[in-house]
Amino acid sequence: MIVDSQTCKEIIKLLNLNIKKSLGQNFLINPNISESIANYLLPINDEKILEIGPGLGSLTHYLSNYTTTCLEIDPILFKFLNDTYKNTNLNFINGDILKFDVGDYDMIISNLPYYITTDIVTYLLLHAKKAKRMVFMMQKEAVNRFCDTVNCKDYSPIGILISLLGKIKKEIIISKNNFYPSPNVDSQMVVIDLDINKKTRDNYAIYKMCKSLFQNKRKTILNNLTMYLKDKNKAIQLLNKNNINPLLRPENISVEEYVKLYQSLHFSV
Repeated sequence: MIVDSQTCKEIIKLLNLNIKKSLGQNFLINPNISESIANYLLPINDEKILEIGPGLGSLTHYLSNYTTTCLEIDPILFKFLNDTYKNTNLNFINGDILKFDVGDYDMIISNLPYYITTDIVTYLLLHAKKAKRMVFMMQKEAVNRFCDTVNCKDYSPIGILISLLGKIKKEIIISKNNFYPSPNVDSQMVVIDLDINKKTRDNYAIYKMCKSLFQNKRKTILNNLTMYLKDKNKAIQLLNKNNINPLLRPENISVEEYVKLYQSLHFSV
């Protein structure tokens, strides 16, 4: 079933659906964009696909030729989709992504709800151990949180984690007019390609270290590292050893420097 503006409104009326802002329900109503986004997955062989929050099925329609699990939190939409796509390759589950086992999926796609974007992406990066590609639509203003590099305004631990595990690429910008109801901001699609061999215990530990060091972004790296280690002398020694200016702030430290800090802390002889 192709979802456009007309079918979207018909379905909402048929289901007597109370659109929930709390679940970030803004449905994509441009089939050309939906098809284009789905095509970024490029599944081959028997990769297992997970779609998070299919909603009315805007993207789902273009995934029906592949082995796809669609996780929908809204019980009304879950039942509607499950009834609509009987006898297809689609498997619908009514559940919450943050409580769902994502460890067995190769590719993940979603029009992410704005209010919980970072939580979902973080959960997937930490727990979807087999995932090689993730395709997301998210609030355009939130994209830099995942893409910005050292010395940029939105440089963050989640961006560092993506750099440790793979790479992220900004793709098409999607006007708010392509959704119903129309949100207040435009969206943008991003593609995250992940190297399974980089999903190591050390890389996850580096991310957790960075998360602690970014908790007080206005303080210097020395102050943050001192709180992390509970030892100022050790923090000074570690920074000096890696030629890192102790007066810099967390956003001024590159991914490579964070890796060196971690290695000096955990593998020094």
